[in-house]
Amino acid sequence: MKTNRQPSKLGLTMVEMIVVLTILVAVTAGVVALTAPTFTENAKDTATTLSLQELKNLIMGHASQQGYWDDMDEYPRPSALAVSSGHRSNHPQLAMLFVNPDSYTAGGDEVDTNTFDPATKNGWRKGGYVQQATGTYTVNVAAGFTALYGNDGDKAVLDGWGNPIVLQEPTGGTATEKIYSARLVSAGPNGILETDGVNAVPVTTGDDIVLYLRK
Repeated sequence: MKTNRQPSKLGLTMVEMIVVLTILVAVTAGVVALTAPTFTENAKDTATTLSLQELKNLIMGHASQQGYWDDMDEYPRPSALAVSSGHRSNHPQLAMLFVNPDSYTAGGDEVDTNTFDPATKNGWRKGGYVQQATGTYTVNVAAGFTALYGNDGDKAVLDGWGNPIVLQEPTGGTATEKIYSARLVSAGPNGILETDGVNAVPVTTGDDIVLYLRK
């Protein structure tokens, strides 16, 4: 004798599956919408930290490669002639990773000129120290980007928020304090340089991201 077999109740019907999937999609979309800004900020922060560390390596060198300091015996900064002629401020500037500071001539501008001596392992290297600029420097005093850090149009490395990273040397203190307190600074999320540029140990940093070259 045949018996009628009822469909199994263990699985979901097609309609039930569609309802569940619709709910899951809605919930997932809500979670992504809520967390996307956080993920974006974290990514910008991480990218900036990596850029700061790479710039530090290019300036200070590492196990397999000399840095700017080894080649030039100083931080990237304009030549005495560029300063005395009023072309640039007497302060470290990351633009000198792209152009040779000693190539400056009165009325002109710095260029990519090789002065590296393989025998002495000193001098500025042809091609610069940064493979490619990611933006340019713009003087914006209101946001803390003064002429101390560069001239309008200088090649620059931008942070995760699209602002140029700067090399800050405290204007106060002894020569030794200045050397050991030099730091790379990103203006952070708010785009304003808030790190105190006078003291060896900044009184304020705001939301800036700071990396010391010798610490």
